[in-house]
Amino acid sequence: MKFHEKAHAFIAAKYYVYLTETYGERGRQAFIRGTRYAQRAIRDGQEREKNPAGIKSFEYHCAHLYWAYHQVTAAIFQSQGEAVCQKVLEDFDQNCGRDTADTLWGYRETDFNVCD
Repeated sequence: MKFHEKAHAFIAAKYYVYLTETYGERGRQAFIRGTRYAQRAIRDGQEREKNPAGIKSFEYHCAHLYWAYHQVTAAIFQSQGEAVCQKVLEDFDQNCGRDTADTLWGYRETDFNVCD
């Protein structure tokens, strides 16, 4: 399976489900923090200059979303948060395929805060 809007939405939805089921309001707040972290490039409702040379693939954007939630979830909930992240990845594997999940995992060392 290729990366597309459904895969992107699946990642966010699974994090929301697992975080709120496991941690209630704290999980919801962690989800909101992760969403803000993932979307930090969109600020103040101002239109941004677009640089076609710097546009990343949808695969990259899905990986960025997964790892943004992963970082926030693991930072807040530590080893229990890592277990939530693992569940999300396992569900992603079952829904989107092993190759696609392996691709997400392959971004684990990527620093999404650095532009290249």
